[in-house]
Amino acid sequence: MKLSVVVLTYNQEDTIRQTLDSILSQEHPYSMEIIVADDASSDKTPEIIAEYATRYPNIIKPILRDKNLGLIGNYFDAISHCSGEYIAGCAGDDYWLPDKIITQISFMDSHAECVLTYGNAIVENQSSHKAADIIIGMEDNSFSEFMNGNHIAAVTLCFKRTIMDRYVNIIKPTSKSWIMEDFPFILWISLHYSIHWINKELAVYRIKDESLSHSHHSDRQLIFEQNDFSIREFFLSKWMETNPPDKAYYNLYCAQRIAILNGNRCIKALDINVKQLYRSTISFKLKTKTLILNKCPIIYKTLNLIKYGHDKNLKTSNLGV
Repeated sequence: MKLSVVVLTYNQEDTIRQTLDSILSQEHPYSMEIIVADDASSDKTPEIIAEYATRYPNIIKPILRDKNLGLIGNYFDAISHCSGEYIAGCAGDDYWLPDKIITQISFMDSHAECVLTYGNAIVENQSSHKAADIIIGMEDNSFSEFMNGNHIAAVTLCFKRTIMDRYVNIIKPTSKSWIMEDFPFILWISLHYSIHWINKELAVYRIKDESLSHSHHSDRQLIFEQNDFSIREFFLSKWMETNPPDKAYYNLYCAQRIAILNGNRCIKALDINVKQLYRSTISFKLKTKTLILNKCPIIYKTLNLIKYGHDKNLKTSNLGV
């Protein structure tokens, strides 16, 4: 089997048909299976999945759960059913654009050193059905860059199954308290392997009015952000086992300090040593910004207000070098 596609669903009767159709309509010469794992939906999602499994018995392999496992449990159980050389994913409310499969697999087949590719995703508001923006990947796929935050849309990922197997065996993500399935994997890969950004729109990522990563409830949003930082700190500690404090360390420090400035008081910034900061090999620009954040955070916030015309949601991308 060349490709396994993992589709996770939960109460997505309004979107799952478009999701599956976007995958089935891809033109490519590869053998493919679609693992559709429904996490005990209470709507008609399981019935729609069963309908597609009947129509495409050699491609669609349904997993219809009676008990809800949650995102992490559902995802890694679905992964365990994959037999393809490559794995790609698509949530039950997202969909792929034409040529996604052939673009990514043909690149990875011709670049053996690359274990993961991703591309750009059009962001669509699920309520209005209007495109909101484009998530644009960065050419810099270094671990240090990911300490600023995740710039990859999971719906555009395609990776080697053997690498995922290795990640699961070494990191054991289901034993952690993480609430994200993709970002820890991306961080781990960026520490050890080659990642490639394909500068092409590969999929549509729908944003709900209320979701795990985008919530109007401050307590839920804070939980997500705390978990996000704990994941980055976990992998930073792995990185620092063999590396002195450098760009990755200071990028995460800046990201944490900005989160605190945005009002997330429960997030604790890394300790910083100013002498060590100026002995590091990072750019003078990042040293200066880090020092301002460390010593005079209000001045930094004021400068940001002057430069960008607002003082909400300071962007960590303003700091990363």
